[in-house]
Amino acid sequence: MSFLSLREDRYIVMERLYDRQSADVGLRGFGARRWVVLYLTAFFVMTVQATIGVQAQSLCINEIMVANVDLFVDPSYNYGGWVEVYNPTSDVLSLNNYFLRHTDAEGKVKQSKLTTGHGTVAPLGYAVLWFDHNSSDGYYGSYAGTQIPFKLDADGGLLELLDSKGHVVDAVCYPKCISRCSWMRQTDGDATFGWTSRATPGASNNASPI
Repeated sequence: MSFLSLREDRYIVMERLYDRQSADVGLRGFGARRWVVLYLTAFFVMTVQATIGVQAQSLCINEIMVANVDLFVDPSYNYGGWVEVYNPTSDVLSLNNYFLRHTDAEGKVKQSKLTTGHGTVAPLGYAVLWFDHNSSDGYYGSYAGTQIPFKLDADGGLLELLDSKGHVVDAVCYPKCISRCSWMRQTDGDATFGWTSRATPGASNNASPI
């Protein structure tokens, strides 16, 4: 099955399984839907990661901080959530025409296209993408136009990085957030994720304990 068909089918499966669980065991309401969506999202991510892995020739999602309460000020002069992208290659890679797609704990999907304003990623380097407080929401300063125009879900979710053709380059499922902590790869580009209180936006994960 292709990445595209797998990705499209998961939403149909989410709804069908939710309906089946509701009928079979009496699950109702917001909590039931969230449980089913998160369960299936985690399964989907494990399937994708097992298939594509962290490839030596592609960008990857290296670190995620949802609850940046008071640690790192973003370009809009706020404490927004952020995602770090790592370049494991020996080439400079542009972020232009990539997409970030986010599925929240309820299964709602939002997507944003990256532009030349998001810059490039140096070989073995990092780029930090900031969320919320975009210029479209009001005036947050001259650099707020590069903010991703939605929030990461504090209850957990799925974050996907797609190339210009819509192919999944990397996908990370993150759990319910912990304030002032980031969900990071144990080492840059590694398959193992964990929580750390030593977030490193724009720098290596290798010295941070998880």
